[in-house]
Amino acid sequence: IFLQINRFLSDSQDPKQTYDLVRELAKPYPKNPEARFAVALAAFNGGVPENGTDNTALEEAERAQLVAADASQRTVRYGFVHELIRTTLINGLSLPRRQRLHLKIADALERLRAASLDSHASVLAHHLYQAGAVADTERTAQSLLRAGRRALAAGAFEETLEVFDNLLSLELSESDPLFGEACEHRGEALAGLKRYDDAIAAFGRALTIYSAVN
Repeated sequence: IFLQINRFLSDSQDPKQTYDLVRELAKPYPKNPEARFAVALAAFNGGVPENGTDNTALEEAERAQLVAADASQRTVRYGFVHELIRTTLINGLSLPRRQRLHLKIADALERLRAASLDSHASVLAHHLYQAGAVADTERTAQSLLRAGRRALAAGAFEETLEVFDNLLSLELSESDPLFGEACEHRGEALAGLKRYDDAIAAFGRALTIYSAVN
């Protein structure tokens, strides 16, 4: 499979044709839907199979040349031999299953990276947000808040806006202090981008919320 994909990628200039080929090549492996889910989970989770992951599925995928183990690491890590294979398998999952997958990864991150969770704040927030309604809203909101604060402190204003827009899209009450803080930090990010009129509007909204809470 890997050789066929490489040959095709070197010859083809048509992204859709390339995607269709990869989809057809990857479709049979692994054959069991649960095994496909296990392979996808391992890939989303940085390639580290968590306890309970179906290692038989990973071995089957490795034999099929869908994934390859990184021999330079002490902990076994798998990666897909091509990004299109990963996206093909992921897109083959239903939305509810993808959401459960994101939640599994968030749970694994919190468990395995507990000592350095702040440095993984952006990734954790992403997976919790993508988990949708299967993730606790308050947990997602707090994670987005941490990620947004870090992005703002780093001067990553575009990322800050995206994170806080995601937070504001959650079903939070406008009287929730988190809502006010999200608006305030949006204002700071907008000011950093020199979008001063938008920043003033965001600060005004934050002030209204803080006044109502107090």
